[in-house]
Amino acid sequence: MKQSIEYGEVRRERIGAAIQNLPPDLAYTLGTAARAYVPSGFSREPAERAE
Repeated sequence: MKQSIEYGEVRRERIGAAIQNLPPDLAYTLGTAARAYVPSGFSREPAERAE
């Protein structure tokens, strides 16, 4: 709500990481029920600064 008032829109933040689909066969091979994974983070982005 605060962003709507201040900027007239909601600004989405970036987390600094790429998210990709995890194919069911690979998920099975890895022994997980997950359907997405984070293959890498971007340098100098929020995800890296949080480390």
